[in-house]
Amino acid sequence: MGFSKCQAPLLSHSSHAHRARPRSLFALTRLQPVKISLANMLHQKKTPDLAWTPCIDSLPNDYPSVVLESGYRESDAQLMRDSLAWLQGTDGAVKVVVLCKTLPPDTDNKIRATLSICRRMGNGQIIRDEWSVFPIPDNSRPDPYITIDEFFSGSVPARLDQWARLALSLQRLRSVLGGIIQRCGHLTA
Repeated sequence: MGFSKCQAPLLSHSSHAHRARPRSLFALTRLQPVKISLANMLHQKKTPDLAWTPCIDSLPNDYPSVVLESGYRESDAQLMRDSLAWLQGTDGAVKVVVLCKTLPPDTDNKIRATLSICRRMGNGQIIRDEWSVFPIPDNSRPDPYITIDEFFSGSVPARLDQWARLALSLQRLRSVLGGIIQRCGHLTA
């Protein structure tokens, strides 16, 4: 099997993923339309904001395994529709959709942001977990993650632990997003 390289600044290794070295196994997908087939959007094409596609035997899969959708002007409902389109309209190939939502500034010029992970479970059920990026919550909760199995859309190379978790660092996201928010003349909530 051959793998492409990935530059993913929000990925970090959990204690169980240190053997996997996932940063050297993936490529960011070219931002090209992907055919989605749902009853209400039969054979429409959708372009992800960002996607990861596993390369098996040096060939990329037809669909990405992980998709990132972001939204500022899009409603939460629209982002969720986008997520469902990816999870339900790709024959199960897309395993995880990461949603990054920023809200317009409030009356104090502060911007709120959330990160959601939507994943398709083995039984077909879709679950969504949400983390507050801004404001920073008082309670500490583990960072969101993607498993190696999800990253490889179920075709995990034998040398990797399919259950190893790749943590998405909220601290790093807050640092990067906070800098962008400040450069735009706003404050973080």
